[in-house]
Amino acid sequence: MKLSEINSIAKEQKIYAKIDYIGKGFEIFLPKGAKIINDIQKYVEREKEKLNCKIVKSPMVSNPAIYKIEDRYNGKKEIKLFAIEKEEFDDESLENNLVLKPYVAPFHCTIFKSTQHSYKELPIKFFETSSVVRNELDIKGKTKTRQLTQSTSSIFTSKENIQTSIKEEAEFEKKLMDKLGIDVQFEIENWNEDHKEDYIGEINEWNYAVLSMENALNELQIPYKINKNGKMFGPRIAIKHNNYLISNIQVDFEITHRFDLKYKNKVDEDSFPYYINNTLVESYEDLVKLLIEKYNGNFPENIIAN
Repeated sequence: MKLSEINSIAKEQKIYAKIDYIGKGFEIFLPKGAKIINDIQKYVEREKEKLNCKIVKSPMVSNPAIYKIEDRYNGKKEIKLFAIEKEEFDDESLENNLVLKPYVAPFHCTIFKSTQHSYKELPIKFFETSSVVRNELDIKGKTKTRQLTQSTSSIFTSKENIQTSIKEEAEFEKKLMDKLGIDVQFEIENWNEDHKEDYIGEINEWNYAVLSMENALNELQIPYKINKNGKMFGPRIAIKHNNYLISNIQVDFEITHRFDLKYKNKVDEDSFPYYINNTLVESYEDLVKLLIEKYNGNFPENIIAN
């Protein structure tokens, strides 16, 4: 279904509205559309709490220095920051800049660091549903918006527990998509051995994480493909519907070192935890558009069974 058809149904069914003077990529969700988002969000949050995820809340606006720590701050281009005070970014003016949040991972790392942790506590799991804003230049695609509402889990775990944590996240994703009636495909994104210099982490770390992903999906009897599209900071499981990214389970070998996150291991030594980021819902706004396409606007009374 074309974007124009989805927008036409949304207008007719009073799901969301596009207002020219508000701007491209900033839709207003009307009561019917907002209820769909709210119902799915409530289900996700309730079920994640059952899995011992602790709900947290991070600020919508911050100093960009937090992204400098992560070393993915590179002006507007790298993480598509939206400035709300100064037009240009530079190191000298960091303290005078404020930016809108593009994702939550750095804040969850800061929460982890605020308390000393023992291996007995791992895995430590934070969860947040939050609006994020990105300065996307191309918003012509079916599901492109500048403001997204995402549900994100951050899992801090030991090497031994990576497979169990990945399995739990993948199982939840499959359950959620099945309840919504959306067919998804799982893809493990590994590194490309022809460009090893572009990646962070050791070969054995990548191999261990990818094997953990394979084992987790095999245990769940979820079919998957493996490609060489891995991000520089670690492999991930991309969960897609017709090539559109619904969710992703990302292992990040870098972020815990950047934020100097430690826990006390079994011999009382400082160790870096492994970090797994799961964007459970990449965009609730985009998910509604996929559901419009699925149901042709004729939604069931309860979009998700409780």
